Amino acid sequence: MEPTSTSAAAPALGGPEPLTELVVPVVAKGFYDRGAAIAARLAVRWGTSVRLVHVATPSDPVDEDAVAAAAARLRAARPGVTVAADRVESVDDGPSAVADAVIGALRDRSLVVMATDHVTRWLGAGSVGEEIVRRAPMPVLLCGPHTDSEHVFGALVVAVDGSPTAEAAMPEALALARGLSASLTAVQIVDAATTAHVARLRAEGEQVAESSYLSGLVADMEVAGVELGWEIIHADDPVEGILAFAGRKDAGMLVMGTHGLSGATRRAFGSVTMGVVEKSPTPVLVVRDGAGAEGQLGS
Repeated sequence: MEPTSTSAAAPALGGPEPLTELVVPVVAKGFYDRGAAIAARLAVRWGTSVRLVHVATPSDPVDEDAVAAAAARLRAARPGVTVAADRVESVDDGPSAVADAVIGALRDRSLVVMATDHVTRWLGAGSVGEEIVRRAPMPVLLCGPHTDSEHVFGALVVAVDGSPTAEAAMPEALALARGLSASLTAVQIVDAATTAHVARLRAEGEQVAESSYLSGLVADMEVAGVELGWEIIHADDPVEGILAFAGRKDAGMLVMGTHGLSGATRRAFGSVTMGVVEKSPTPVLVVRDGAGAEGQLGS
């Protein structure tokens, strides 16, 4: 559903100043339209511009006419949005090189909005979207293969697991909630083994609660203008648990943290984050551990 107001201020993601443009990487034929459509809807809401960054690689130069046509479609669909298109060159076809080309094209106060099929096509490397997350100095909005570009506005859900990486996503989630005039629910997945352990401690007379960490985290994060809540989700599969809860909340976006690691060094929560991106029907704002105000371009 479209919001009734289109005059909300752009959020200050990854830094103290509001966003000024949404950057859509064009790195493959066709599916980037999904990210472009979502970027355009957000641009209307926030009064920002949209820039298509066409990344030409040695084996896939991308049809210039197709990029121009995509920009024209956006202008026609959202006549109040300024849409520009740039071309950058990647030194090779690998996801790391393509990601470097995209990062090199960013300006201060940009947010990357990228459609990703999240298919690992290069041995030992992730998708281009993952590589951009790993390198970007600010959060990245990833739109997986099942993302519905018509379902963007609604409640927000941020997943935490007790790690600093997950908690780093909380300030960005709050900023996004304010920018979308949306409620925000923090969720923590608790598996059966943890639930059983807590029950044993209680039986032994220990005063423990599954919710103590999450309720305390939310209490510390309360800010004016955001309806903030929390919920413990009992599930052995964190990806499915997060997605099921988001579906019940009719969430418009998810917010998750990631370590930004790859290959054998990728840790559990980062894997959960990319698993959610792969299956989510809504965009996922991915916050890399260490990305934020100090990492913004030009700051």
